Amino acid sequence: MENYDEICSQIFGDNPYDEQEIYDLTIEDEDGGGERMELPTDNTIGDEQEICDLTIDDEDGGGEGMELPTDNTIGEDEDVDATVDAHNLDDDVSGAVDHEIPISGNGKSQLEGGQVNGSAGPQPGMLYATIDSLFDDYQAHARRSGFSAVKRMNRKMYDDKELKYARFVCSKAGKRNSRLLLKKTNCKARLNAKKLMDGSWVVGKIISEHNHDLDPSYSILMPAHRQLTVHQKRQLEAIEIAGIRLFKNIRLLKVQCGGPENLGALQKDCQNYIEERRRKMIGDSDAEAVRNLFNRLKLRYGNFYHLMATDNEGHLRNVLWIHPRSRAAYEDFHDALSFDTTYLINRHQMPFAAFIGVNHHENTSSFKWMFSNWLAAMGGVAHVSIITDQDESIKQALHEVMPDTIHRYCIWHIMEKLPIKFRDVADYNKVVTKWKGIVYDSLDKDTEIKWVEFLVEHHLEKNMWLQDLFSKREKWVPVYLNHTF
Repeated sequence: MENYDEICSQIFGDNPYDEQEIYDLTIEDEDGGGERMELPTDNTIGDEQEICDLTIDDEDGGGEGMELPTDNTIGEDEDVDATVDAHNLDDDVSGAVDHEIPISGNGKSQLEGGQVNGSAGPQPGMLYATIDSLFDDYQAHARRSGFSAVKRMNRKMYDDKELKYARFVCSKAGKRNSRLLLKKTNCKARLNAKKLMDGSWVVGKIISEHNHDLDPSYSILMPAHRQLTVHQKRQLEAIEIAGIRLFKNIRLLKVQCGGPENLGALQKDCQNYIEERRRKMIGDSDAEAVRNLFNRLKLRYGNFYHLMATDNEGHLRNVLWIHPRSRAAYEDFHDALSFDTTYLINRHQMPFAAFIGVNHHENTSSFKWMFSNWLAAMGGVAHVSIITDQDESIKQALHEVMPDTIHRYCIWHIMEKLPIKFRDVADYNKVVTKWKGIVYDSLDKDTEIKWVEFLVEHHLEKNMWLQDLFSKREKWVPVYLNHTF
């Protein structure tokens, strides 16, 4: 193009050569040809010049493809007005690549609306009707690849406060926080997009290289990728109404999906959905609903024991119930008791709803109330040992109510957390196997030495979860508990 500098001056001003991020696009003209050109932007661009991609038609209807960059308002260090966590999707694209897309007469891509050919995810130059459809495609790509994305929007330079720019970044973008386990790696992978005059969105620059390992098998553990479909939710509801127990309900759903890996969510996500539905159905009548249930059980089983505590507004605070069969068994077998608070401490694993258990606020007074009334119901006979989750409130309550009872932590619950606590550690299987060997196979003195060596070797000295477990090792590591029941 002979008048390149003149066109640049008319569109972008006298100094168009500032260093700025550009949307590197390739557009085909009607004959399938196209001349690739990269033009810099300038902060003086008006609304009529908000163009990521342009085809200039001459009098004969031909056109020369031109690539116009965006302004620098979505640069690396720009302020972000809003940050929204995304639902992840995957497929690793190597490098920022150009993607040629034919443009129809109305300026709309033939792939508008997120219909992407293949599984590589969005590509530079693609047009989407909405930012959500674009993000959904990028999330699908992220899930297949093994990472999760975060949506960041920018409305800078515009008085109408309408969102004009978007950047989707890897969830590991940003500086590492010492309180988190290798959460951030300052990953630079991202996708830039800009809103056009007609309201559609065009994909710009894509950086697909990550500075961390990608493993699609771990996508299901990422909260952004765990999502039940509308069909799955309706099916859970229907089976729930039919009276099938929750775990059988979820197992049936897994079978229909071809296995848990195809469910798209974890078992506890299914539990959360059903429990939230139950809470909504009960509403503010939780105490009344539980009282009615207990009264019916009392009529059926004369020795059924129950106690309830409500607040000043009549809302349920604490509840304790003991089946007659349990009371009878306790008279003969009270040497050991397992107090399973998994449903209580982790709200996402409650069997029915928030009112099932002792209290979901985890305060010491509630546990003291429960243990005291438990002893009263069992004739004041305390157990020799008790196994619970590692919760300080439970520990303190047991020490006050049953000081002579040996308190242990459930090692199964601890091991169950390993996939989450070690999910960002390189060589996961090797690291976990070594850690389990320290826990199960070491002698008294060896445990402490090997534990410290393990933390140093894998750079986990600042991991608060492991530090806490080590400080309480005498309550759960087998070598310290072999002398008790």
